[in-house]
Amino acid sequence: MPQPVPDRDRVLKYRELRSRLARNGVMEMAHRGKGSHRMFLKVMDGRPLVDFVTCHNEGDDVSRKVVQHVREKFQISMEDFYK
Repeated sequence: MPQPVPDRDRVLKYRELRSRLARNGVMEMAHRGKGSHRMFLKVMDGRPLVDFVTCHNEGDDVSRKVVQHVREKFQISMEDFYK
């Protein structure tokens, strides 16, 4: 049974965030971030959209605000992101 779409973004583990972004066409650019910052890339209308997320450990929590920011930056709807 599919999970219902939440009414607002929720805290995710970094690995879950990365997985959900990958399902929506966003790639993690390996070895492109600096230090603990990871770079994500999505090409939309021939233009690259880039955003960075801090990750010290793949099991770390990513805050609700960061999840919302990344989802909105890459123009991913709540329905697409949480399905």
